Amino acid sequence: GRKIVFSMRCPTSNTSTIDGGAACTGRWNIWEYDMTTGGLAGGSLRRVTASASDDDVDPAYLPAGRGFVFSSSRQTQSRSLINGQAVFAVDEYERERVLNLHTMDPDGGAITQISVNQSHDRNPVVRSNGEIMFSRWEHVGPRNRFAIFKSKQDGTDMFVLYGAHSPGNSFLHPREMDPNGRYRGQVASSLMSLSGTREGGALMLIDIENFSENTMPANRAVIASAGQRHLTNLEIPDGRGLSLVGRATSPYPLWDGTDRILVSFRTCEVTRDGVVIPCSRLTQQEIDRLNSDRTMEDEAADPVQDNVPPIYSVYMYNPANQTWLI
Repeated sequence: GRKIVFSMRCPTSNTSTIDGGAACTGRWNIWEYDMTTGGLAGGSLRRVTASASDDDVDPAYLPAGRGFVFSSSRQTQSRSLINGQAVFAVDEYERERVLNLHTMDPDGGAITQISVNQSHDRNPVVRSNGEIMFSRWEHVGPRNRFAIFKSKQDGTDMFVLYGAHSPGNSFLHPREMDPNGRYRGQVASSLMSLSGTREGGALMLIDIENFSENTMPANRAVIASAGQRHLTNLEIPDGRGLSLVGRATSPYPLWDGTDRILVSFRTCEVTRDGVVIPCSRLTQQEIDRLNSDRTMEDEAADPVQDNVPPIYSVYMYNPANQTWLI
């Protein structure tokens, strides 16, 4: 690989320039770093999108140099024009504009919306079979969760791939394991609640080749008993509240024959009398209090608080021997 595509947001107060113009728009834009000439330290940086009113995030390369798929609040097909004003879909809580999937050519042109959803479509990637895989927020009636969906690159043949009725709330950051490795046909994903997890949860292995749901094998020849399992011996909680073993997010499997996974991970920390301490120093009584259902007044009066801003570090995780290298 010689190129990296990513999203970056910098404020308009930043006076950096690119191609003779202001580099920062105040919104999330798509950028690419090209190391074809100049190597790692001497490559060239270009901004692919430059909107000052929309957010473009989660970019991934399309095959054969066709451009990119990404999540965006642009809503180029689903927004409405009322009395000359653009009206955008917002999430059910009316907090922010909905992100849906879009594609564009290598130069940032021909931006086309390929998914329409009343909530966010996130984390698109291209599978080895050419399909786009992504996480979709479904909020209809009692259902309020992220499942893993798939579609063709033009947005057709869109359907749930896994997790509409499986244990856990939100399957995020799904990425295919090495197609030539031990876990071929499976997907690594983080699994967490919609809130109350500091953006981290469990690290799961999902057998999308043989299961559509945790207890729904594709056919009678499937021997495995479940479609999903923890990738780690540490069974990281996927729900809200204190996790004594830490939390993981954004797994990135390596396709180098080792089955290793790059993953962001944070250890468990709390404050006691205003001092940050590892959760390993908590007494059982303190753990019980932190996990109990209390009033806000009781929580505020406790000298032990689960209020440390999460610090995620990048680890190399090897599922074969359960090793974590920071």
